[in-house]
Amino acid sequence: MSPNDLIELWKNSSDDDGSKRHHVLFAEDYFDEWEVADPDEWTQDHKYQLIARVIKHTETGRCFCINASRSGSYHTDWYYSYDDLTEVREVKKVVTVITWEVTQ
Repeated sequence: MSPNDLIELWKNSSDDDGSKRHHVLFAEDYFDEWEVADPDEWTQDHKYQLIARVIKHTETGRCFCINASRSGSYHTDWYYSYDDLTEVREVKKVVTVITWEVTQ
């Protein structure tokens, strides 16, 4: 699945369309051409869990971030909600930290 096909799949599904958007969220499990660039972990926010995963198209290098939330539990069912699909790029930054030490 190409990046443009992935975008179309996302656009043609609704926020609560669990199957199509779930496939995009876990694209590496459903489409051979995709891998996880930044896996993130589900984090608890009161009764919801949130995640922001970055997936990468292996042939073109294009990356997309998917923000999702879920409620429910492992004992019942998860109910997913999906926010925007956003194209992103990796940016490396060098940070300089100034500290002070005692002189001898």
